[in-house]
Amino acid sequence: MYSLDWLIPNKVAYARVYGRHTIEDMEQANADFEGLLHEAGQTVHLIMDMRAAENLPIQIKRGQEVLEVAKNPNLGWVVSVGSSNEIVKYVGIMIVKIFRLRFQRLGNMQDVIDFLHSLDPSLDWSAARTELLINDTELRLPVA
Repeated sequence: MYSLDWLIPNKVAYARVYGRHTIEDMEQANADFEGLLHEAGQTVHLIMDMRAAENLPIQIKRGQEVLEVAKNPNLGWVVSVGSSNEIVKYVGIMIVKIFRLRFQRLGNMQDVIDFLHSLDPSLDWSAARTELLINDTELRLPVA
């Protein structure tokens, strides 16, 4: 299962992967994220919150076909808040290698925000929809 929405409209998408994530979930998430990239029409960074993911499908060939969105020229950095599940970590590493993504895995959401801010100080964190970050209530967002 997953949810996907703009954290910062047209700039930073936030995907929360939780529970058992199926190949069908991946297909739908791919289509949804492709729509966001098209809507933005510019470089978009993706935060993937994997902390509550119990599994990812290991069907690498089909997963490779599903994740064509990774080739979209508007895809910026993919930053993951790590999972402690070893299978989820392994599948994530394989996806990164197959698609040669600009990817960083970090331990907590504060590190993710600080990393993205260091990459792009122009991101308007005052527009961030922090209600999406249900597990992270004590964040320090950068100010312009």
